Amino acid sequence: MNRIWTVCIFMTLICVNTVFAQKASLHSVKIEWESFSTESFRDVSCDDFEYSFLDTRKYCVISKKPELTRLSSLRISKFFKTEKEFKSIDVRGKIIFSYSNSTVKYCFDQFGHFCYRGALFNNKSLWAFIINTIPKADQ
Repeated sequence: MNRIWTVCIFMTLICVNTVFAQKASLHSVKIEWESFSTESFRDVSCDDFEYSFLDTRKYCVISKKPELTRLSSLRISKFFKTEKEFKSIDVRGKIIFSYSNSTVKYCFDQFGHFCYRGALFNNKSLWAFIINTIPKADQ
């Protein structure tokens, strides 16, 4: 009888661990941007980006596994350095990470500052990836 209880507990632990401990997988990454030379009358906020550049923004969707793996590792918080002072940024793009159960959006300006939930960050590795993705004519 003890063996049956031990097996039942063991199987329950395995099932709970595999069902509830799964990490959400990254399905795609979408980079939206407006030409960095575009001038605006006021700073464009993260919320206003889509409406301010409705007809002129461009985008690129990344869905290849090697690039997604690299981007997933670049999104890890150790690469994001919090800026000392929060300043408003003039948003020129968004990078949207689409996971199996959620999406995470970062806004960025033309200088490589990222805004996420009201905080300002710097991620040089992610910025280098974005700059290599955006055509030179838009930089």
